[in-house]
Amino acid sequence: MSGERFLVTGGNGRMAKVLREYLPGATYFEDYVEPWSSDYMYDDCSPLRLAELIEKHDTVIHLAACTDVDRCDEPFSAEEVAETNVGLTELIANTARRMIYVSTYYAHALSSEMGAYALSKRWGEIVTCNGKADHKILVVGYIPVSYTHLTLPTN
Repeated sequence: MSGERFLVTGGNGRMAKVLREYLPGATYFEDYVEPWSSDYMYDDCSPLRLAELIEKHDTVIHLAACTDVDRCDEPFSAEEVAETNVGLTELIANTARRMIYVSTYYAHALSSEMGAYALSKRWGEIVTCNGKADHKILVVGYIPVSYTHLTLPTN
């Protein structure tokens, strides 16, 4: 990894805040655009500007997503969710040399249980697979804050 140039999208989110400690030398896309609300929306960035940044990096770690599950399921949000979670992913998948797409285990639920968020992340996985061979998908889970008092076994 020495000398590898990383670009991280979704740099204001929970995962990226931790990642900044481990990859302090990475470029965080949000540091190069105008500040906006805590919800990352595709419309808030210039696809051309993002493509120019992608071309200057070896690997894109794609964390940016509309993640408010309840909001994603509201009818007026469907297009917004698709543009952010699928359109942005497709742009990166088609432009980046290497991409690590961070998805969610929600994308692998039974189809009848999938909401707009899960479906959009599933489609994000599909467009990632249709991109270049060096792209990887990292599926993660999330433990709600209310469960942080639990202690996990160490052995």
